[in-house]
Amino acid sequence: MPTNDIWIAATALENGGRIATFDSHFKLIPGLMIIEII
Repeated sequence: MPTNDIWIAATALENGGRIATFDSHFKLIPGLMIIEII
């Protein structure tokens, strides 16, 4: 996973946010809420 994506995920987790993404590797992060774009 790219470093920038790790920072994005950490920021979302810390602030209770969700991530809208096409990238499936975000599913590897426990507790991260994802909005899947189809």
